[in-house]
Amino acid sequence: VVPTYYGGHGKSHKSHRCRNVDNVCDEIQYLANKYPSFSGCYFNEEAHNANIDWLVLFAETLIKRKLHHYQYDAMCGYWTFTDDVIKLLAKAGYRQIRFGVESTSEQVGKHIKKVMFVDKLESLMGWCKKYGIGCYGTFQIGAPGSTELTDRQTIADLNRWRQQDLMQKWQVSTSTPLPNTPFYQEAKKNGWLLTEDLNRFNGFHPVLSYPNYTAERIFQVRLSA
Repeated sequence: VVPTYYGGHGKSHKSHRCRNVDNVCDEIQYLANKYPSFSGCYFNEEAHNANIDWLVLFAETLIKRKLHHYQYDAMCGYWTFTDDVIKLLAKAGYRQIRFGVESTSEQVGKHIKKVMFVDKLESLMGWCKKYGIGCYGTFQIGAPGSTELTDRQTIADLNRWRQQDLMQKWQVSTSTPLPNTPFYQEAKKNGWLLTEDLNRFNGFHPVLSYPNYTAERIFQVRLSA
């Protein structure tokens, strides 16, 4: 979704429109005035930082308009961040950044078209820790191209980040193909699907089994996370 909708990383070409930053701040101010219990916002976009110039201007405007006393949480990618941007976001009131890791395996990354550069991700988490922003990571077990070895390595990386206090919250899901997606069609074509009952497509119990990585093993690895 992210590269399709945002045009790569939001800088390669103009693929989406951004709202005026003052307009967004007006909405935040409206909510704060209307609801006494208002404490902040969660920006539930695929990649809140896809257009880094917009995000920097937005953060600066939050500070200018004294809206940085509220707390902000956002779903992001890691590729556009720098130490200076994270420092600015912390000053603007950002308290948590969420990002999809999925797997730390290059092999899996190539299959799902999302190669994770671990060194860059760890730099981001280090900056967040330095400036007091929490990190929330999401992971997949049993993604295409995975093996028990690659998934256990991803879990080991997660545990290491937890122990180093680089990641404070996390979500580990069983990779699940949604109907009519390329992943679903691939699973059906290759005979990986165990069921087409959508009630089982819950992100916890596996609904596919690979020749060299069975559903039973996928579930056991998932439970070990």
